[in-house]
Amino acid sequence: MKGKFLFEIPRQYVLHRWTKEAMKKPIFGLNNLLDGAEMDKKQKLVGDIWYKFFSCVSLCEEKVECLESLLSKLISFENDMKDLDSESPVDKREAKNKHIELFVRSNDIVADILPPNKPSNKGSGSGKRKKI
Repeated sequence: MKGKFLFEIPRQYVLHRWTKEAMKKPIFGLNNLLDGAEMDKKQKLVGDIWYKFFSCVSLCEEKVECLESLLSKLISFENDMKDLDSESPVDKREAKNKHIELFVRSNDIVADILPPNKPSNKGSGSGKRKKI
């Protein structure tokens, strides 16, 4: 390949099972996709969002007014997302504590520990040894 000045295999000759997207294809002609495909879609969507965010920041990088506008829009978007969450932070904390108690069973139990009874061992074996 190097003699032909090719440094990578042309796309038409690359088999699908060699690529990263090999698990997204149906197996044996079935119509359902693998479970990993849903996670890959989510990761791809998050990556696209980060790409758009950084491209917006790079476009506005030299203009202060544009950066302030972007910041105000991000703050309003964040407030909208917080409004969608009906639970307050205190409710979330209590729910988290309930989940921890459910899995770990870390309920507080009051245990009364008493000191051990005093043994009466004075002379219990000395008389038996001498009688033999």
